Amino acid sequence: FFFFFLFFCFFFFFFLFFCFFFFFFFFKQKTAYEMLRSLVGSEMCIRDSSSTYTADIGIKNEKICIIGKDLKSNTAKIIDAKDKLVLPGALDVHTHLAMPFGGTISSDDYLSGTKAAACGGVTTIIDYAIQRKGKSILETVKERQTLADTEACVDYGFHCAITDTNQGKILDEFAAAADYGITSLKCFMTYKHEGLMVNDEELMNILINAKKSGIITNVHAENADIINFNVEQFLHEGKTSAWYHYLSRPDFVAAEATNRVIRWAQEIGAPLYIAHVSTKEEIEAITHAHNQGYPIYSETCPHYLEFTNEVFKRNDGINFVCSPPMKGQDSKHALWNALKNGNVSVVATDHCPFKKAEKEWGRNDFTKIPNGCSGIENMYSYMLSAA
Repeated sequence: FFFFFLFFCFFFFFFLFFCFFFFFFFFKQKTAYEMLRSLVGSEMCIRDSSSTYTADIGIKNEKICIIGKDLKSNTAKIIDAKDKLVLPGALDVHTHLAMPFGGTISSDDYLSGTKAAACGGVTTIIDYAIQRKGKSILETVKERQTLADTEACVDYGFHCAITDTNQGKILDEFAAAADYGITSLKCFMTYKHEGLMVNDEELMNILINAKKSGIITNVHAENADIINFNVEQFLHEGKTSAWYHYLSRPDFVAAEATNRVIRWAQEIGAPLYIAHVSTKEEIEAITHAHNQGYPIYSETCPHYLEFTNEVFKRNDGINFVCSPPMKGQDSKHALWNALKNGNVSVVATDHCPFKKAEKEWGRNDFTKIPNGCSGIENMYSYMLSAA
């Protein structure tokens, strides 16, 4: 009986071990191949730091989970990508969809804008929700989220642009905003007459309190008072074409504001993100901050990489009016170099298009041109071909 009991125990534990082995090495592998391998690029080139080879790609829950050769599956959805490029979806982290501005609303809403994004390979956008007087951050974001939930064709998130600190009450909302997922706030250092700009004291308070809540502050850096001075001078002199939109915002206007806000961020020790960098002088300031070890980040846009201020001399120059405007050839070269060396780390579109008829409002007065350009559909393909 004792030997029979030992034999039974030995057989029982052997059976358990066999079941474990079978499950772990067969069923689990089968699951990996059949359930994870939902995308296959037959004979697709894979590049890593040391080699190039052909392989299949398995995707589960929108994430790459396995890369290997000749993966087998009987149940997974298979997409034959032979002789095609398989690219990750791009992110456009700076858009203005259905944004009220310049007496109208940007012409792409969340449906048309994200359709265009998807057609161009952009699978995630981060849109700017513009907070208005008396509104809270979460109230502002949730209003936009309601629109996007029913229309968006791609993944999306939000920054919130602060235009009214509500006598400082908005600062108390930062922690709740971060908990909700709003981890970046924007401040306009321009658009004073349009009611978007925050003053220096407000910007300093936002930088300090954003840092405490783990939030990064984004800025549109241009000197509003110098711009408004130039605009008044040009209008008084009857200089009203699109070319004078550029001249009202010369390079030093952005460079001065960028240097100023970087200096504040350095003093506070706060992270800072400079949106739509357009000038050589801004890059020099950003590079200097990088070399000192400060967390200063920046983006540029395809229109600054492709065009120069010469477009504003064209008959259709009104169509290119945006802020900041495109600058000279030296700045264009400096932007490309900064992308190559990492001093500018992001390319985004600042997508804010308007209808042709609306741009024509400013044919004889550049101050009436709604500021903004398109780019959400073309950014990825442009960068792949131009870089």
